[in-house]
Amino acid sequence: MNPPFEPVLSYSPTHLYFGDLIPGIIAEKTFEIWNSGNGTLEYSFSGWATWVASVDPTNGTGTGEYDTITVTIDTTGLSTHQNYTCTIDIVANGGKGVIHPYVTVVPPLYSLSLDIDPDTLNLKSKGGWITAYLTTEGANAEDIDASSLLLNDIVEPAWWDIQHETILMVKFDRSALQDIVPVSDSVVVKITGKWKGGASFELLDDLKVISPGQ
Repeated sequence: MNPPFEPVLSYSPTHLYFGDLIPGIIAEKTFEIWNSGNGTLEYSFSGWATWVASVDPTNGTGTGEYDTITVTIDTTGLSTHQNYTCTIDIVANGGKGVIHPYVTVVPPLYSLSLDIDPDTLNLKSKGGWITAYLTTEGANAEDIDASSLLLNDIVEPAWWDIQHETILMVKFDRSALQDIVPVSDSVVVKITGKWKGGASFELLDDLKVISPGQ
C-alpha cells in the first residue's frame, strides 16, 4: 500500500506503432500520462533515438489529470526494408517507465524520372526558360508538391503545369541557372522536392554547357 500523498506514475499505451512509412515522412503518435496516486507527480522523458524528432512536452507535473504527450518521428535518411525501434525513458517521482516507438521503413511504391530541356545550354543565349519534365510511375503528377521544387538547391520554379496525369512540366529562369553552372560537356543538374505526402526526392540529369566565343 502506498503511503499517503505518494504519487504513482501511470501511462498508456506503452507501444507506439507508426506502421509502414517510406523515407522522408514525418509522423506523430500520442500517449497519455497521469498520476494514479496522491500528491503531485513530476515526470520527464529522455533517451530516444535520433529518428525520434521530438517528445513534446519533455517534462511535466500532474495531480490526476491526463496529460497528452506527442512523439514525432522523421524517417528521412533511414534505410528501407528495416524495422526501427527504441525506448523513451520516463523518470518520475512516482516510478519509472518506458515507451516503445517503432516503425517499418519501406520503399516508395512510385518513382520519378527527369528530363531537362534544352540538352545544351548556351550561356550566350537570350532564351527565357529551362524546362523540366517530371514523369511519375505509380503515382499522378498532381501528387508532386510543385512549390517545393528547387533547381540546383537555389532556383525556384517560375511556373508549372500538368501536361498529362503522369507528367509535370516546370519552368525555371534560364539566366538563374546560367549564373551557377560552368562550361562543360557534361554538367549534372539536380531537382529536389517533395511529394504532397511529405516524402522527399532528388532527381538528376546532365546538360552540355557552351559559351561560344570563349
